[in-house]
Amino acid sequence: MSKENISILVVGKPNSGKSGFFGQLYNRLEYAEEGNFAKLLKTPENKIALDKVTSRYAEGKALEHTPVGDYDKIELSIHADQKSLKLIYPDYGGEQINHLVENRRLGNNWYSAIQNSNEWILFIRLSDLNKSYDPIQKFTKIVQSGEQKSKDEIEEKLPSDQAYYIELIQMLLFYKEIGFTSQISNLELIVTLTCWDEIENKEEKKPNELLKEHLPLFYEFLIQNWVKTSLKVIGISSQGRSLDKNNGDEEYLFEEEGFIINSNGEKNNDLTSILKIVLDEN
Repeated sequence: MSKENISILVVGKPNSGKSGFFGQLYNRLEYAEEGNFAKLLKTPENKIALDKVTSRYAEGKALEHTPVGDYDKIELSIHADQKSLKLIYPDYGGEQINHLVENRRLGNNWYSAIQNSNEWILFIRLSDLNKSYDPIQKFTKIVQSGEQKSKDEIEEKLPSDQAYYIELIQMLLFYKEIGFTSQISNLELIVTLTCWDEIENKEEKKPNELLKEHLPLFYEFLIQNWVKTSLKVIGISSQGRSLDKNNGDEEYLFEEEGFIINSNGEKNNDLTSILKIVLDEN
């Protein structure tokens, strides 16, 4: 795929780390020194949203949830390695993604962004996954306990994240007008495991191994439908470590925090290195 005029669609559920990522990346690019690998081409229209991220991190505090309806779209226009990139998130709060999966309806902002994109970044926060629903296991426990449960109580469940993400990608591909007749090679997908510092038992494991471990059906869906060179799995920690929403950490220097874990499991403290991954330079 040609790596010119790249339009990158960022997708993620609520609370998946999008705000921190955009805020930290914006901060790095805004104050990039002359000769740096990447820089902003222009000031974003929704700069207020990004400045709020910077303000919270400057106080050493965790980010608050973005209210529904705030800041409809965030867009960063970037120049990196002699190429123009546009990083777009049409729904800053993330709730429209849930609406898409639940109701199969798409807003105009999303439709335009999907149609015009040629790369996708999918944010998944492993530490925030719902437990997969296993009806056989649940029914067996009920029988063994001797409890009397109604049909509605037995069927009450949380939605499986495995099914959620498969459905989400299928819906996005439908609106992108890409089918499954052959493996996808003309649309690069970068699955990004966010809040890497929160993930348990990750030592000596690569991001793709953790994705396979936590979401095996979704992982299998991806490798069956994408060519190997068009699918990447990486990790990211935008704020670097845990913070409290109310009590600020005076020792927290947000300009120095955050890191990327590339597909080989190697750590890079430069958050802008995600752009090198997009450009296949890392």
